Amino acid sequence: RIFFLPQIIRVHAARGDKEKTRSALAEALQSYPLEQRAKLQKSMESMICCSEHDLAGFLKAADDDPGPPSFELALLRGKLEDASELAKQAVRDAEIFHALLYLEAKRSGAKELAATHWQTLLASLAKGPREERLLGDILAGRKTLAQHPAERLLLATRAKRVLLAVLAERYPEQAKATLALARTLDFHRDTISLCLRKVLETNNERPGQP
Repeated sequence: RIFFLPQIIRVHAARGDKEKTRSALAEALQSYPLEQRAKLQKSMESMICCSEHDLAGFLKAADDDPGPPSFELALLRGKLEDASELAKQAVRDAEIFHALLYLEAKRSGAKELAATHWQTLLASLAKGPREERLLGDILAGRKTLAQHPAERLLLATRAKRVLLAVLAERYPEQAKATLALARTLDFHRDTISLCLRKVLETNNERPGQP
């Protein structure tokens, strides 16, 4: 059971059952030596905040226990230039980061930054496997969403939920259905999920061409 406790905590937190969440957290902490519990608790508190979509709580936990710079924290704090620099250094999740930066830059009116990350995203997708290249062609207008529906794009859900938000921006006439699919796929309840919810706060209401 100890092995599954983090997942159990996530499930209870996602369901909004705070009593069971705290009970599972206490059980998990008891299985570790006393000197390790404080650090573990802070890590699990951040995980719980993600599962509960508690942005304020997540940022507070990060402020209380500062760690190395991260793309997600920079974006969530509105530090787009810092997030941009961290995205440039990324090996894993680079497409996700550039997609999020594009959306957030559009949302905040930073046109030059949005254009930069739009082009970087397209270039990155062009170097990826077949489905990523196909998505890049759709975003660039070389192929159409009507010919290649969003639900048929074979992308990992962790990235697809974010890339669909970009697709909704590119094809506003189909944004409602595309964003609904993005939300359906956003079940990971992680830091990327917090970022996606942030960039969609107002982008949903005013999709348009990049």
